[in-house]
Amino acid sequence: MVENKHRLPDEAQMGREAYGSKEAKDQRKKRRKKRRLWTVVFWVAIVVLVGCGGVLGALLWSYHQGDAVYNDLAADNLQVMEPAADEDLVFSVDWDALRAINEDLVGWVYMPDSPISYPIVHRDGDDQYYLHRNFNRESSQFGAEHGAIMLSGDNSADFSDELNFIYGHNLYNGGMFHILEGFLDSEEFNAHRRMYVITPEGTYVLTTFAAVQWPASDGSIVQPNFETPEEETEYLQRIMAESRVTPDPAAPPVEDMHKIFAFATCWNQNTNYRRIVFAYTDKFVPADGSAATGNIDATDMGQDAASEIAGDAEDRES
Repeated sequence: MVENKHRLPDEAQMGREAYGSKEAKDQRKKRRKKRRLWTVVFWVAIVVLVGCGGVLGALLWSYHQGDAVYNDLAADNLQVMEPAADEDLVFSVDWDALRAINEDLVGWVYMPDSPISYPIVHRDGDDQYYLHRNFNRESSQFGAEHGAIMLSGDNSADFSDELNFIYGHNLYNGGMFHILEGFLDSEEFNAHRRMYVITPEGTYVLTTFAAVQWPASDGSIVQPNFETPEEETEYLQRIMAESRVTPDPAAPPVEDMHKIFAFATCWNQNTNYRRIVFAYTDKFVPADGSAATGNIDATDMGQDAASEIAGDAEDRES
């Protein structure tokens, strides 16, 4: 047999030669670079994931802490007593205990079947302090800032103005005045027509009548008092014209609505706007048990009570 001198190359030998070629070396370098790149991407993703988890955890914890402050305040200092059928709620508030915590206290706002149950604070001429501080005067170091429900600094601390503006944050967890954001829907609005503002002198029993979306830059909506009854009527007609809802049952004529309260919060989809719910006073129920006054005007609560609250406000400012 004649030996074949042209043997096929050994596969192992071919592999070794190919491995040592320039092209193979370049390919190996590219693969190593890709592996390093994906390793960096992987660890960056891990760091981002852990960081996001930490931020979310801190945010949730700040919501929990803020809610706990107000839940404890309500549990310790507010009693809501169910009345007989077709009657309004009755409240008992430990004003002395609350004022020992914060002397800026002026009232408590309550809406049945909603999360709204908070103390109201007031600082004359100052709408900024309680944006970032809760009722205990604590500010959040990170995450959600509950702030406090506050009566406008343009208003009098004794609720003696014809229009009382009350502000509250709109929290994503449903706290503070978040529920008001949905009140531009008539069905949601009509499910919560009754509100209460409780003060040491008595309780304002309120009925909502309008809900508007208003530019945050337009301060003309905050008018504590009016020069004439005609100016007040014109203002309320403007609010009714801007309202996005149809009250059911219908609101009375604007000439018959007195002692107005406005509850304002941010609109989370566009913070350049505010959502504001307006309510008129059905009646004022004195804390001393005397007869309630229906659909009161600014003077019906009595000069003695107004003077007493005004004196308390002056003491707080001194």
